[in-house]
Amino acid sequence: MFIAVCKLQLDIHAATSIKEKRNILRSIKQRTRGDFNISIAETDYLDTIQQGELTAAAVSNNSRYLNGLIDKMVDSIERRFPGLIADYSLLIENYEEP
Repeated sequence: MFIAVCKLQLDIHAATSIKEKRNILRSIKQRTRGDFNISIAETDYLDTIQQGELTAAAVSNNSRYLNGLIDKMVDSIERRFPGLIADYSLLIENYEEP
């Protein structure tokens, strides 16, 4: 079983308040969950207005599938919200029960 974890660093220049930032992040999270069946949550910069971090996770028995899924997710977010993703990292680990 493989587990993929993707951290997205976001620059949210359009937000002028925490409420606006949360609305943008909520929109990203809802679309991502619906389109890709991925778990996603806000994980850092909770009180910073123009920065955010989302972490997405998925599980599969195929690491190549996970890599493609995360790439499609990042591309989708970038298309819908151009310039929002400042950086991202992806970690795919093989988890085997002893």
